[in-house]
Amino acid sequence: MKDNYVKKTIFVMFVLAILGAVCLYFLSDNRIEAAKRVSYVFDVDISKNATRDKEIYKEPSFHGDGISAVKLIVPNDEAYRIESELSRNKNLRKLDDTNGYVKSDINYAREKGMPIGYPEEYEIYAKSKNKGTSEVEYFANHYLLLICKNKGELIFIESDT
Repeated sequence: MKDNYVKKTIFVMFVLAILGAVCLYFLSDNRIEAAKRVSYVFDVDISKNATRDKEIYKEPSFHGDGISAVKLIVPNDEAYRIESELSRNKNLRKLDDTNGYVKSDINYAREKGMPIGYPEEYEIYAKSKNKGTSEVEYFANHYLLLICKNKGELIFIESDT
């Protein structure tokens, strides 16, 4: 009788483990990594419909400095929603294409092959990794998010110096 009880207990534990794994799979976030990163950094929700169009990586260096960028394609209505969420966020700076740091990051991304249209087409939001308040401290290590609502493009640029 004891042997039969042990077999039933092991079977129940096995079934519970399988059910737990299935539940964890369905509850997991199965968006692409770039969409998760943008969602985390800028505190906006990007759906599972986002697709990665192009990505450039930082060049290898000792300190990990450099610029990386990723271009996501989302539906137009989602791009409008994301832009309206970002415009209400008080922790972000809304910039224009005349900012020297923005120009520098966009030009670098273009040189590496990132297809970026005219800067006037984009709404540009910046977030700093630093706590500094001066322009130099703010843009020492920063994130940029360029949004083209008409094309449904999100270009996420991460810069470390």
